[in-house]
Amino acid sequence: MIDVRFRHFVDPKLHKSRKRAQFRATLEKTFDALEYELNRLQAKEILIEAGFKNSDIRNNGWPRGGAKPEHPAIVLHFTSKGKALSFPSDAHETYHQNLHAVALTLEALRAVDRHGVSKGEEQYTGFAQLAAPGESESLAWAAKTVAELSQHYSTAERIIAKDGDYIGAFRAAVRIVHPDVGGKREDFDKLIQAASLLDAHFKEKPTS
Repeated sequence: MIDVRFRHFVDPKLHKSRKRAQFRATLEKTFDALEYELNRLQAKEILIEAGFKNSDIRNNGWPRGGAKPEHPAIVLHFTSKGKALSFPSDAHETYHQNLHAVALTLEALRAVDRHGVSKGEEQYTGFAQLAAPGESESLAWAAKTVAELSQHYSTAERIIAKDGDYIGAFRAAVRIVHPDVGGKREDFDKLIQAASLLDAHFKEKPTS
């Protein structure tokens, strides 16, 4: 079994509505997929932030049998080759669907290297720079990327300022660049990376 510890994660209320995932996977298969991807990355110090209460997490770092998280959002943290990386997910209805979405994202990012697109694992850079909203070049890059891949459904400035513009632009981009509709895999991988940064931006953004 994968060497991982869980930590309580307060509900970020990142998405106004969470949706049923298009993929199917049991919790066991999810952890098998996650373990495979993390082993390929030589991951260490693996931590999953999830909605389990502290009292539901055993001394070995795993949730107690039968424990249910308060919400489905998760963040996977780990180090790989000396780099600290974070992968948040809050789009789906259950915590293991969100965890499986991260496993699929790791698989997609690894494919960038497999197809010779990356020259030095640059595809992971954004996940290492989840900085405060509006304070990093990564955030500006993410907004610009989503705007361009959506064929300018919105502008980068509006995407950063308003989650509605981000969601609309992201959905428009998916319809254009998803491999299932003839899009390029490298464009889809860039979109997923940019979306992770913008998700973190709106998670931390104060509500008025």
